[in-house]
Amino acid sequence: MKRFLTCTLSVILLLTGLVGLLTPAASAADTMDEVQKAVVETAMAYYWKGRWMQYDSIQLTSQPRAYGDRRCSVGDPPEWAAADNYLYNVCSDFAYTVVWNAIGYPLTGTSRKCITMNLTEYLDTSTPGVVFHTGGTAGAYDAQAALASKDLLQPGDIVTYYDNVKHSGHAGVYVGDYFGDGRCICNCGGKAMDRKTGVDVIETTQKNALDGGAIRLDGFDVHWFTPNTYAYLGTNASSFSIIRPSLIAKAEGLQPTDAAKARIKYKGIDVRIATNFRKYDSLQTGDKMTVTLTVTNHGGDAFGGVTVSIPAPIGAQLDAASVKGGTLSGGAITATLSVPAGETATVSYDATVTAQRGGDVTVPSATVAGALTTRDMTYRVGGKPWTEANAQVFKDAIKDAKTIKALTPTGDIGFANAFYGKYLGVDLALPADMKTLRDGLATWTKVEGAPSGEFSGQMLVPKKDGELTDDMKRVRAMLLPEHLAGYAVYLRESLTDVPLSTAARNRVLIFEEQNYQPGDIFMAYTSSSSNRSIQKPVSFVYLGDGKVAGVAEGAKTPDVLSFKTCVETFLKHDFFVALRPSQAYDDVNTLVGSSKPLPFTDVTEADWFYTYVKDLYNDGTVNGMTPTTFVPKGNLTYGQALKLIVCALGHGEQASTGGHWASGYLKFAQDKGWIAGDVDLNGNVTRLAFCQIAAKAKNLTEQPASNPFKDTSDTAVLALNKAGVINGMSADTFDPSGLLTRAQISKIIHTLRGV
Repeated sequence: MKRFLTCTLSVILLLTGLVGLLTPAASAADTMDEVQKAVVETAMAYYWKGRWMQYDSIQLTSQPRAYGDRRCSVGDPPEWAAADNYLYNVCSDFAYTVVWNAIGYPLTGTSRKCITMNLTEYLDTSTPGVVFHTGGTAGAYDAQAALASKDLLQPGDIVTYYDNVKHSGHAGVYVGDYFGDGRCICNCGGKAMDRKTGVDVIETTQKNALDGGAIRLDGFDVHWFTPNTYAYLGTNASSFSIIRPSLIAKAEGLQPTDAAKARIKYKGIDVRIATNFRKYDSLQTGDKMTVTLTVTNHGGDAFGGVTVSIPAPIGAQLDAASVKGGTLSGGAITATLSVPAGETATVSYDATVTAQRGGDVTVPSATVAGALTTRDMTYRVGGKPWTEANAQVFKDAIKDAKTIKALTPTGDIGFANAFYGKYLGVDLALPADMKTLRDGLATWTKVEGAPSGEFSGQMLVPKKDGELTDDMKRVRAMLLPEHLAGYAVYLRESLTDVPLSTAARNRVLIFEEQNYQPGDIFMAYTSSSSNRSIQKPVSFVYLGDGKVAGVAEGAKTPDVLSFKTCVETFLKHDFFVALRPSQAYDDVNTLVGSSKPLPFTDVTEADWFYTYVKDLYNDGTVNGMTPTTFVPKGNLTYGQALKLIVCALGHGEQASTGGHWASGYLKFAQDKGWIAGDVDLNGNVTRLAFCQIAAKAKNLTEQPASNPFKDTSDTAVLALNKAGVINGMSADTFDPSGLLTRAQISKIIHTLRGV
C-alpha cells in the first residue's frame, strides 16, 4: 500500500509570542503586488489560527470531503477555524486552499485531486504560474538546479517537492522575511499518529510550543535546502516546483478575493467565535448560552472601524439587554470595533435555548470587515441528562465484565441494544445491522471528479427530516452533531489504493474523551466490495473513566475495553456514527418521537394529509381546534401561520407582547425581517403572503429554470416551488390570493421543515 504524504518537520521556528517581535516587516510588504500580499496574508491568517490547533483534532463532519481518510477541509477559509471547529489540512491541501481563498483559483484544476504528486509530478514550465520545475513526468530531476532555484523565490510562491519512490513529499507557502528575522515558509503537516497510544508525534513534541500543531512557520533555508533535513532537495526529491500565483492571476485575469483584501487591510487579524458550551455538549430547552466573537490584532498597526455583523441564533431567543460591544438591530448585532496592535476586541450576547428536544441550536456565521466569516456552530437539543442512578449504571458496568461477556447481541451492531436492554431495561430500537442504519440516515452522493466504480468517490449526505422514517427520526434525535460521516473511498485513480489498515490512515482524527459522556454509542462499518477486505461492523458504549463496553476486532465476545482501543478500531472503517441516547430520552422509559394516537375524529388514515398531521401533532407543532377536532378544511389566520412557522423551525413558543395571543410571534417575525409592518393577526393569510414569510424564514431564494405559474411571478413563491415545498392549485396556476386550509398547511410546514 502506498502511503500518501508524510510531511516531516526538521526545524520548528519557535516564536516568542511578543507582539513587538511578531510585527511584519514593512519593507517586504512594499515590494509585493496585491496578489502576492493576498497569498501571504491568507497563509498567515491560517497560521494565526493553526498555531493553536492540535494536529489531528478535527471534528467528524457530514460535509463532503474529497479524501475521506485525511478528512481535509479543502477550500475552507481560515476564519472558519474556531476553538470548537478545528480546521485541518495536509501540506498540499493547505497550499491549494491558501491560493483558492486568496484569488479563487484551483491550483490542480480540481479540489478533488489536491495532492503533492499533482502539484509537482504532473507539472512542467508550460503550466501557468510555474516559474521553476525539474523532474517528475516532465523530465529528469536536476538537484543542483533545484538548490539554486531558491534565488528565484518571491513572497507568495508555492514550493513543492515529491519523492516518487517513497511516495511522499511536501508543499508550503513562501512568506519571505515576514517578521524581519529570516525567511519563512508557512506549511502544514506532521508525522503519523501512534495508534497504540492514540497520540500524534507533533502533539507530543510541540505540546508547549507557540506554533506547535497543524499549521506552522519554519525557517525556509534550513527546512528545504540544508543537508540531512527531510526536505533537502539535493538527494531526497524526484521533482521540485515553484508556482507563482501572481503570474496565474495575470494570465487568468484574477484579482484578490474580497476576503483576501480584508486580510491585507487588517494584517494579522484573527477572528474567532465561541460559546460557553463544549463541542458536542447536548443542550436543554431553557439553557442559557453566551456567544462571544473575538477579533485579535496580531499585526503592528492599530485597526479602527472594523465592522462586525452577528446574526441572531437559530433555536434560541437572544436577550437584547445582554448585548455587549455592539447594537441589536433588525435581528442582528452590529458593531464598529477599534482593535489596537496586540489587543483583542469582543462582542457578546446571551440567549435562551427555545428549540425542543431533537432540534438544533445554531450560532450562524458572523461577518467581520465585510468579508471575513466565521463558521456556523450547531448543538443538538436533548432530553433531561441521565439521572445520577443511570450514570452510576455505566460506572458500575466497568467492573462487571462477566455480565458484559455474557451479552448476546443480535445483528452485526446489536451490542448497544443488548447493553441498554440489560443494564437499563431500554429498547433503543436501533436497526440490527449497520447498513440499514447508514442507509436510513444518509444517501450516497457522487463526489465531483471521482473515478467510476462501486463505492468509488461516494460521500454520505444526511437525509432531510422529511426523508426520514419514524424509526430514523428517533435515531437522529440521538445523533451527536456532525457525527455522521462516510469516506470518499478513493485516493488516487482506483480503488486498489484505498487504505484499510490503521497504518495507512496516518491523518485521521483523535477523539478527545472529554467531549463524550457515559452512555454515548460509537458504531462503525465498512462497505463490502470485490477488491476490498470486509471488516466486521462494531459498536461500543462509552462507560466513562477511559473505558468502553463492546466487541474488539477479532474477539468473539463483548468485554470492557479502553477508549483508545475503541478509537483505534472504528477509525479503520469507512462509515462512522455516534449516538447519545440521553438526547432522545427524558428518562429510561420515554423515547422522543413515540407515536401518540391522533385524538381527532375528522382526520383518518385514508386522508391525504394524515401523515403530516400525525407527525406535527406528535412533535407538538400543531394542535386541534378542539380536543377532538382538527378542522382540516378551516382557513389559517396570520397569527396561526406565524406560530406554525416559528415553532416548526425550532424557535420555540413566544410569549405575548401585547393584547393578542400571537403578538409575540409577530414581533419575532418582524425582528427576523420575515415580515414588515403590522398585520391583522385574526385575518386569514393568503397563499402568497404565507409564501413570502416562509421563504424569508428559510432563506430560500433559488429560482426554477422557468415559471410554472401564469398567475404569479413572485420570487418567494417560485423559490418555495423550486425547493419542493409548494405546488400550484392546477398545472399552471398558483392562486396567490386564495386562502390556505389547515390540511394544506400541515403538508407545507412538514415539507418546509425538511428543506
